[in-house]
Amino acid sequence: MRRLGLALAVLMAVTGARAAPPAPPAHWVGSWATPQQIPEPRNVLPPEALKGATLRQTVHLSLGGKTLRVHISNVFGVEPLHILSAHIARASLILGGIDTGTDRALTFSGRGDVTIPAGADYISDPVAFDAPPLSDLAISLHYDAAPTQQTGHPGSRATSFYTPGDFVSASELPNAQSVEHWYQIEGVDVLAPANVAAVAVLGDSITDGHGATTNGNDRWTDALGAASSAPAHRRPQQGHRRRQGAARRARPQRAGALRPRRAGARRGQMADRARRHQRSLFADARGADFA
Repeated sequence: MRRLGLALAVLMAVTGARAAPPAPPAHWVGSWATPQQIPEPRNVLPPEALKGATLRQTVHLSLGGKTLRVHISNVFGVEPLHILSAHIARASLILGGIDTGTDRALTFSGRGDVTIPAGADYISDPVAFDAPPLSDLAISLHYDAAPTQQTGHPGSRATSFYTPGDFVSASELPNAQSVEHWYQIEGVDVLAPANVAAVAVLGDSITDGHGATTNGNDRWTDALGAASSAPAHRRPQQGHRRRQGAARRARPQRAGALRPRRAGARRGQMADRARRHQRSLFADARGADFA
């Protein structure tokens, strides 16, 4: 009986010491993205601007991470697009500059160059890169030939720089020309825990950043990203914000507001309403619970 009791005790000890469940696998989450289009004639780069040139573009990340991948698009191209090299780095305090100590080369199926077919977009291989939340990432592309038909997003609200030659790793592009558009870059993903997700926002030109400060990262979607990245204890209470907004809306209008105004004044009034709408979106975004 003593042997049987000892055997039962050992069995209970073994079955009770179960292994902890494995952690959920990490997955890719979008930290920055922008839709692509055929740029309007006024937003197209000169035909030979990108021939053998380096184009450096800066994007504002929302979610941070230690491993990244980048989407490059030729979705509206009519011929294959050959990118000789692509690099990422943290943007420096100098507009168009990079922190060269963070410069990393992107690869595509293990190769440093990539040819993207017309109508396609490609995703780079994962690259180890320390990207803090809400940081600025510079993406530098060295083109072989200029695309016959460009693919991009004109409403970047960020300055891009291009110059002839291979300067993907240079701290600054020498003799660079500037333009406030994005070309070929479509998205940046970070490897994140399984319980982390992204919010996709669809909207009009205000959502795209119309009226925002160039290089200021003050679109309402930037405010949404900042609110979602803030610790829960630092987020404003949504009810308090709404009560303030209700009080503002309850204030009586001045009698002078009913008088006719000239067209210029009406346009200014419409712009003021758009800004008030944008501020209300800021309040709702900052008051939301993203935990």
